[in-house]
Amino acid sequence: MTGVREALQEVIDATDELIESLHDHREFGREAIGRLDDGQDLPTVRARPPAAVRERTQVAQKTMDMTRSRMRDVVMQACIDAGMTTRDIAKEWGVSRQLVERHTSPAARARVAGR
Repeated sequence: MTGVREALQEVIDATDELIESLHDHREFGREAIGRLDDGQDLPTVRARPPAAVRERTQVAQKTMDMTRSRMRDVVMQACIDAGMTTRDIAKEWGVSRQLVERHTSPAARARVAGR
């Protein structure tokens, strides 16, 4: 179950990073509104580059998506190894059997083993 634990921890870490980047994104917007409300013009308001804030959020979202997919691979494969069927997993997780089959396919097993 070490692989499952590691995969879950990766999702937690990616979630934390995404939350932090979204908070930063929100603060950026609030700062901009405050500056506009104070009468500053748009070029002055944009003194803090929005690209860096946006890029951090995009990277965090991609990392989150990748770690969630890997977690699904690992956990669903562990469920199969524990004797569950793809139907059991699909029903318990509320997803399609096709999704479970993708995460438990030989290609998915190779992705996990290759990590």
